[in-house]
Amino acid sequence: MEQLRFDGRVAVVTGAGGGLGKAYALLLASRGAKVVVNDLGSARDGVGKSNFADAVVKEIRDKGGEAVADYNSVVEGEKLIKTALDNYGRVDILINNAGILRDKSFQKLSEQDWDLIQAVHLKGAYKTTQAAWETFKKQNFGRVIMTSSNAGLMGNFGQSNYSAAKMGLVGLASTLAIEGAKYNIKVNTIVPTAASRLTEDILPPDMFQAMKPELIAPVVAYMVHESFEDSGIIIDSTLGFAHKAHIVRAPGVPLSHEDFSALPTFFILPGMSMESPVVADSMPPGKHADFTNILHGEQYLEIVNEFPGTEGAYVDLKNVVKEGNATAGQAQTQSSAGTLKSDSLFAKIQDGIKANPDKAKTLDLKSSLSVYEGEPKNGKADTTLTVSDDDMMDIAAGTLGPQVAYLKGKLKISGNIMLAQKLGPLLKSDAKL
Repeated sequence: MEQLRFDGRVAVVTGAGGGLGKAYALLLASRGAKVVVNDLGSARDGVGKSNFADAVVKEIRDKGGEAVADYNSVVEGEKLIKTALDNYGRVDILINNAGILRDKSFQKLSEQDWDLIQAVHLKGAYKTTQAAWETFKKQNFGRVIMTSSNAGLMGNFGQSNYSAAKMGLVGLASTLAIEGAKYNIKVNTIVPTAASRLTEDILPPDMFQAMKPELIAPVVAYMVHESFEDSGIIIDSTLGFAHKAHIVRAPGVPLSHEDFSALPTFFILPGMSMESPVVADSMPPGKHADFTNILHGEQYLEIVNEFPGTEGAYVDLKNVVKEGNATAGQAQTQSSAGTLKSDSLFAKIQDGIKANPDKAKTLDLKSSLSVYEGEPKNGKADTTLTVSDDDMMDIAAGTLGPQVAYLKGKLKISGNIMLAQKLGPLLKSDAKL
């Protein structure tokens, strides 16, 4: 098997003064990479200083490799990346490995214990990766590793702060994998279990000796090689084994109870439109989604005040020509004698407006079927709704949700889409026509 090489590549490894980071740095350097060995030199709780990074650099150079030491905090990621750019002019690989522990049961956890863990693990990875991101984009190449933990994926007693940060890194990697795809930036997550400063008094002595960081280093080296095409994945590795970890979702049970539905209001139409491809792609074969039965916290809007008055709006009802009904020079309509089934609906709307002057708005039903309260008689409408006669009646009867009609192209809205919601209360009052 051909040996993977990193000639010409520049790798930044955080927390590389010992343990896993050191193993990564030594292996990459032995395969031709120029390595920035970053280590703040602190103990596992983030306290103290040492010259671990210098020792690793010396070991690399003694073996004929190239490396420089960096003692900046990962929270100041721009300084760390500057070390790489100043010395080698580029950066190709970033392994976010630095970490500390402040283990305490949740009840005893202090805010400082929480903040320090988030700063080093999560914010440190964010700051360092962001500092390298523009360089990756310009080069059209980048390989990034986030370091998570089984404590993050599954939880562990006394590590609520650590678990939260480690799962946060999974989310960060997943999003960056999407954002970096067009620039050939691959972002993946390693979940290592190995002997290190962080695990020296957690693992049994015999297991500590067996779980060498050198057994995980080849997995990470493979993940940052230019030939590695996966992005956004999680690899769990220990004792020479490696396997993918997945966040999965079961097929689920359809819930269509009438009490569990979003209000059919035009307020959520833009959000539902943006969500529709995501929902459609995730549906099981043969299933479909009714968007009126979807509740999503980020798209929930509570209307506490009415929108300000507008110049005007009208609803343009058009007969839809069915396929095959059209002939040269004429088209058959779905209603005879020029009447529409929805005429009675708009007559009721006009009666409702007269009975409730505070709800009155200018609905110019294409001039001849006007519903007014004062001005304007002329001027351009703010909103146009185009819908077939049958679909308009279905919407009014509540058998066709406005969101569904909009997403299926049965209801077309131009102009101020948010203004269309003002039609909702009028339609609701006549749902049994």
